[in-house]
Amino acid sequence: MKRDTLSDAVGLISDSYIEEAAAFEPKRSRKNYFVWGALAACLAAAVAVGAVFALRSGKVEKDSSPDAGASSGIFPRPYGGRLTTQESALVWPWEYRTDGEKYTTATIGGKAFITRSDLPLKDESVIGESLGQCTAGAYDIYTDKTCTETFEAYAVKNTDSGHIAAVKLPDGYHIYCADVYDPPKDLGGLADIYGLSGRLCLGEYHEFEGYDNKGRFTLSEGTELGKMLCELRDAVFIPGDTLSREGKKLLAFTVNCPELGIDNHVLDITEDGLVMTNIFEYAYTFDIGRENAAKLISFAKERSVRSDAEQKNNLIGGRITEIGEGYIKLDDSELCKDPEQGMVFIIPTDDLRIKRCLEYPGKLKEGDTVAVSIKGEVEPQTGKVSGAYDLRPAFIGSEGLYVAE
Repeated sequence: MKRDTLSDAVGLISDSYIEEAAAFEPKRSRKNYFVWGALAACLAAAVAVGAVFALRSGKVEKDSSPDAGASSGIFPRPYGGRLTTQESALVWPWEYRTDGEKYTTATIGGKAFITRSDLPLKDESVIGESLGQCTAGAYDIYTDKTCTETFEAYAVKNTDSGHIAAVKLPDGYHIYCADVYDPPKDLGGLADIYGLSGRLCLGEYHEFEGYDNKGRFTLSEGTELGKMLCELRDAVFIPGDTLSREGKKLLAFTVNCPELGIDNHVLDITEDGLVMTNIFEYAYTFDIGRENAAKLISFAKERSVRSDAEQKNNLIGGRITEIGEGYIKLDDSELCKDPEQGMVFIIPTDDLRIKRCLEYPGKLKEGDTVAVSIKGEVEPQTGKVSGAYDLRPAFIGSEGLYVAE
């Protein structure tokens, strides 16, 4: 499925994907590696009572670890069943796409780039000098045409503009990376190309023995660990199609670096001396040696605490009780094991990603059952939601709320 296809998890993939990712054997291609790295926006997801996203299984039982939001007293919701979603096959018409969805490819300096971020940069201080004008766009299935426009491209400070660049779209700067498999010869080359030194932070990880997840941990000195890794400049790149994790002991870190367009990617450090990562679209593996791996793993374990609660994305469900000017109200009492624990959520509709769900392909009405994806906060007293990014029609079945494709 294309990047411009809407999914219930556009750009917002939970850290819990890492658990499934460790059971996957990555191949040296960007499309396959999206699955391992949990980047792809077009993945099927299932959300349990704890609102945990998962791959492949299609559903998660209600006793799974919660994926709680910023309002920890509200999430996970005390639902009696599951919230089950499927991959959306809906491709939005051009006028209903965000700028990040419209301009998924760009030609910068005669070289093909692909988008790294559906949403604009919040910190524009990383933008460097102008690289001149570029052409950006995407294919529109409704008109059977590739729609393009001309924008200004910019360097990202301390990076190689032949690999990473920013494009100033109407809603702000978006990060793009070169659409080519061009692995550096060593880890130092990777660090230089993308300016990783001082940027790479390895703050959270899952510990694995083979495919057995031993738990999730939060590291207090993730930036320091990132610096230690970048100092292993001579670690050579390992070519090959597949590297199996079977039988390996490893730490699977979540990597976030907004100024490089990295959102919930994965970097593995294995006890047998490998670093495997998808942070730049393709699979890259480097041999740092057993001794260096032991130092990094020991550093992480000595400075981390177990953290079972995920705090990224949430999905709520219920019936629409009111559609007002710029908002809808959603009551989830019907889904709760005890209806008295239900809550009315106020969801702003000014975000295009929510507004379009109300307008196309058919208008929702009061009394309809829906599911809403959230990355943000909920005010405990008022129920006001921030960061809602997807709204889907749904139905209540025997075991919970179901969202059809």
